Amino acid sequence: MKRQRIKYLCEEEKKKLLTVLRDRKSAERDYFLFSFILNTGLRISELASLNVGQVRDRKTLEILGKGGKIREVPLNRATQSHIEDFIKLKKRRNEGIFDTDPLFVSRNRNRLSVRAIQRSLDKWIKEAGIPTKYSPHALRHSFGTELFSRCKNIRLVQDLMGHSDISTTMIYTHVTKAEMNDAVELLTT
Repeated sequence: MKRQRIKYLCEEEKKKLLTVLRDRKSAERDYFLFSFILNTGLRISELASLNVGQVRDRKTLEILGKGGKIREVPLNRATQSHIEDFIKLKKRRNEGIFDTDPLFVSRNRNRLSVRAIQRSLDKWIKEAGIPTKYSPHALRHSFGTELFSRCKNIRLVQDLMGHSDISTTMIYTHVTKAEMNDAVELLTT
């Protein structure tokens, strides 16, 4: 079986993207949106469907994923802090902050569409000077790749990604050149 190659942002590209978003007043929503994917691994459709009440004062998200399955996604402290800040921003902008209000809205105050999120990422990837074109799903792959790289627990990654089949999760077990070099350095003769 040939292993599927995935596109994901390397650490430097993630930093470039988040830096350009953090430095632009007009990108406050998008900074939160894209850092949220990078910290939770949500699918873009899952992200677009979030309501304020699903994230406010929560340490865990309950996500209705593919196949109607519910999975729990822990929110790290940084994401919890970002959520608080983002809800304050929504309040300052007079955007809805009731539990049933959409978390992400367009300029017209409608729920942000999947396509709008894709266009926004295209814009900011280009603005950050990243030469490769990435989809929002590549941010999900970045989460899966980094998570596996740090914890080396494929079952944990499978659960957090919401994969029913472990073979789907195996795409995150790719080996980098740096990891190969580090492994060889462990050998002593």
